[in-house]
Amino acid sequence: MTASPYDSPLSALREQVEDLAVALAIWEARTEPDAHARRCAGDAVDAIDAALRELHSVRQQLISEIRQADDATAARADALLRDQEGRQQWASTSGRPGDLLNLIRDDYAAHPVSKRIAGADRPETPGCRFLPEG
Repeated sequence: MTASPYDSPLSALREQVEDLAVALAIWEARTEPDAHARRCAGDAVDAIDAALRELHSVRQQLISEIRQADDATAARADALLRDQEGRQQWASTSGRPGDLLNLIRDDYAAHPVSKRIAGADRPETPGCRFLPEG
């Protein structure tokens, strides 16, 4: 199985959150003046900043994949409207936008968009609207 593009940032994120928990615990248990606790407070801020960077990395990857999936869905809808059967189905409806949406949904159910992006082989995600392949 190929590693997920999310593995590295999520692993780093977990590490940053664990570091944050330790640093915050030391900060909360401080007795003034406490130079060690003050350094830990600075470390906590650094851990938060690093965690935010990792979250932005995950967000960027996810948005990219969502756009690719949306583009594939739109291309399939366009193909459906271009092909003869799709035009006949559309012509047999009342021509309302809701009818077109139903045609696209039916086609999507019959031809689900792959959630595997650029050949990545990732495990299925429970609760995801994408149907399993294979």
